[in-house]
Amino acid sequence: MHRLPLVLSGVMFACLSTALPEEPEQGVQWIVSPKDAMHAVEVQQRPMLIYLTGEQCVWCRKLERSTLSDESITATIQQRFVPLKVDGAKHADLMKNLQVRGLPAMLVVAPDGSVLHRIVGYVEPDELSEALNSSLLRHKASKPRLK
Repeated sequence: MHRLPLVLSGVMFACLSTALPEEPEQGVQWIVSPKDAMHAVEVQQRPMLIYLTGEQCVWCRKLERSTLSDESITATIQQRFVPLKVDGAKHADLMKNLQVRGLPAMLVVAPDGSVLHRIVGYVEPDELSEALNSSLLRHKASKPRLK
């Protein structure tokens, strides 16, 4: 049974009325609609990277200016993940549901809804790259193989 709709149902309902404005044309092109992100996951069968941020989060801004603007990180996220950005500061219920206690936070979620990786707090580009690659390996290993 697919758990992705269960994991993200809280995201959808919590975020429908308070989506973040879209990012400018540089860096990661975040999807801000959970419904659109879920559709992309179903169609593309790529893992989703959920980025929980907040307007008043200093470490979130640092993460965006350094790690998430790194060309290698941006390329990996755009090519290998479905990137969803959520204002976690406005959605304490969602943070609790996802078992996230601080911002910034990122969760990598497989198309079946299983959480492949959790990243909480600020991370340097090398550390995020390692986490993303590890998530991709776990995702690949979990796919059924054709004989």
